[in-house]
Amino acid sequence: MFLRLLKSEFYRARKQKNPYILLVFLLLAVLLTCLVLIKFDFLSPIGIDRDTYVALTAEGNSMEGIDDAVQLGTMLGSEMDSETEIIGKGIFYDADVNTLFNMVVAELDVLLLLTIFIGIFIGDIFSMGIEKNLVICNNKRSTLFLARATVIAIYALILHVFSFIFTIISVGIMGNGITFDWNKYTIGYLFLSYLLTVAFGIVIYAVTVATKSKAAGITIGVILSTGALASIISIANWYLVNKFDLKSDFSIANYFITENLVTLGVPFTSTQATRAIVVSVVFIAAAVAVIMSLNKKRDIV
Repeated sequence: MFLRLLKSEFYRARKQKNPYILLVFLLLAVLLTCLVLIKFDFLSPIGIDRDTYVALTAEGNSMEGIDDAVQLGTMLGSEMDSETEIIGKGIFYDADVNTLFNMVVAELDVLLLLTIFIGIFIGDIFSMGIEKNLVICNNKRSTLFLARATVIAIYALILHVFSFIFTIISVGIMGNGITFDWNKYTIGYLFLSYLLTVAFGIVIYAVTVATKSKAAGITIGVILSTGALASIISIANWYLVNKFDLKSDFSIANYFITENLVTLGVPFTSTQATRAIVVSVVFIAAAVAVIMSLNKKRDIV
């Protein structure tokens, strides 16, 4: 039954136009990100090299990260003038593909595009009444959920793979040559970043099912994937640190999927890897619990 349902759901996804259109937008997003990193030298004039930049971005939405971002913006505004040459060889001009792929993933564009796919793929179930034709699956709800979750995981993998391919293309066009740096950390990063991406997708799946609205699923996914909650998270973190006398380096953002994708780098520590796995598993388990609970309360979900 699972394979039959998987084939049916995969066919439904393939017949939609958005999976192919989203790949085009992914190509544009990767090219733009790599263009800025490879060709725009906007940091060297103020004495910031590649390692320093990576360290700054690795702080994500923490209080320190936001403070450093503000200071960096101030420095850029005060040190650069209209005669400063910024187009040429950027700080990532000589970077290998694996390093740039890390930076591409940290932009969270894949999460944004995955959100749109899921919002339409799952939202159509309710907006078009697709479930009415699947009465035979009424007692196979868990299997049907698994089939749809598998389609989401497959498309997440497609986005992940094409992000890497598009990064290679970008480096070949704009960089100093295509080079790779394969080691246990780069291989581990591929797995961990994909796991976090799938976890995010399952969460958006749950949100869309809970609201029965593609608009709600897409909206919430966009908010999360664009970092729009950064200020709220920082305020909440400040309150918790002061209210419960927590360590100054405590960051509630570390327990969000998006934050782990932003801060996870190469190389990563065992703590970062463990946290990424735990966060992924917890969010997947919570999303599955929500969906299964709703499945029991509705005739067909």
